[in-house]
Amino acid sequence: MSQYPRLKPALSALCGACLLLSNLLAASAPHSTQDFAEKPLLSLATDKVVHPGLAPTPLAAAALAAPAPSLDAPVSPGAIPQIYALLNYLNSVKGSYILSGQMTSVDWFGTDAWDKSDYELAWMQKNLGKLPAVRGFDFMFLNNPDNVVWGTKTPLQKVARDALRWHQAGGIVTIQWHWNMGTFPGKFSFYVMKDGAPATDWDLEKGLTPGTAENTKFNADMDAVAAELLLLRDAGVPVIWRPFHECSGNWFWWSAHYDSTTGKVVKHPELFKRAWKYMFDRFTRVHGLNNLIWTYNPNEGAGELADWYPGDEYVDMISLDVYPPNGTHPTYASTYKIFHSFKNGRKVVTMAENGAIPDPDACFAEGAGWSYFNTWAGSFLTDATKTGVAADSTAVPNNLNFLKKVFNHPKVITLDELPPLYGPADDRIVNISTRAPVGLTDNPLIGGFIIKGSQHKRVLIRAAGPSLSFFG
Repeated sequence: MSQYPRLKPALSALCGACLLLSNLLAASAPHSTQDFAEKPLLSLATDKVVHPGLAPTPLAAAALAAPAPSLDAPVSPGAIPQIYALLNYLNSVKGSYILSGQMTSVDWFGTDAWDKSDYELAWMQKNLGKLPAVRGFDFMFLNNPDNVVWGTKTPLQKVARDALRWHQAGGIVTIQWHWNMGTFPGKFSFYVMKDGAPATDWDLEKGLTPGTAENTKFNADMDAVAAELLLLRDAGVPVIWRPFHECSGNWFWWSAHYDSTTGKVVKHPELFKRAWKYMFDRFTRVHGLNNLIWTYNPNEGAGELADWYPGDEYVDMISLDVYPPNGTHPTYASTYKIFHSFKNGRKVVTMAENGAIPDPDACFAEGAGWSYFNTWAGSFLTDATKTGVAADSTAVPNNLNFLKKVFNHPKVITLDELPPLYGPADDRIVNISTRAPVGLTDNPLIGGFIIKGSQHKRVLIRAAGPSLSFFG
């Protein structure tokens, strides 16, 4: 681990006990959705901008890791091994380290924000000399009829392309969806209200009702997003997926609707939970998406965490969005403890959005064990160098002195300090079975996976029953 001097959580926390297999040679096997070695990879867009000190790395194959004893298993049927590895890693850092995260702006024309000199990542590289461990993406424009290549219906936005590029550089990917719905263009929005009037005429109840025009639209939009996520699945990219975010608020259509009879906005937690389960079923069972970490994102109001919860079988992680006053950096430790204890620590808890970054020293002192923070895009970061703003200003969410402190903090993990979470690049898992029977003979056969390459491999074998006393 000498190449990661500040990264203390050992990879053993991810993998547990391993057996060293010598010269396990490649063998032929049927192709599958987890045939990472054979799937074509999207090319890196390295011909536009050179990022000093950050050479993109090959897509690494998954570490064969089981969920930590304190965590629930991933909820996606047949979850890819990278999901186990990432969940275990996020769980392993809590309370001792915190990963840095940054939401990046969505460019209307589809240019990767990494290639925009005035966007967040270039700003960080220039002013902090660091990049975040976690990068946030958004499908905001994907279903906008105007956001297409001229003369075609091909979306300009290329989330999968950009997310894969970040993954190949060693980073962690999180994606949300500001989902615009309603009559285009006049009532097409993710907001319920705007300027005191209804912003959308979308009817979620009809959207969830088979046979309606709204249901056809609901499915079509999800299918378009699923197509992007499938590209990431086939490249072995785990995605922290945060749909229907800030769900217990009254500002997004998945959480509330305008009642024309009363003239009031009404929350609808039961409709939200139906929508969550509907998407989960369509993504996992119709599209076979097994590379998603399903992240529930309520607000911190009394009772909201439990009242809006879709269920243990639909949620991998629980997260919170916070926007404290400028110049303050609270940890929200009490909320973290409530969220963490909600499922007795069986779900990873993270700060999915923030304005001002929580003070790292205070986080560790107060027991706020968020696995990562994720600063919102644009001015929440870049106002630190706005004309007339002093390096120690309290008039901006995060001043420059504070940002330098955070990104050079010994317990804040940045992109260059992440370990290779998913194993060396040549350890590509071709086929995997999570339940492979082992015979009680002198020559036990462990079936279910084949690993390409001729170098030594590390394989985690979890056994139910008598422990292995011999491996030939």
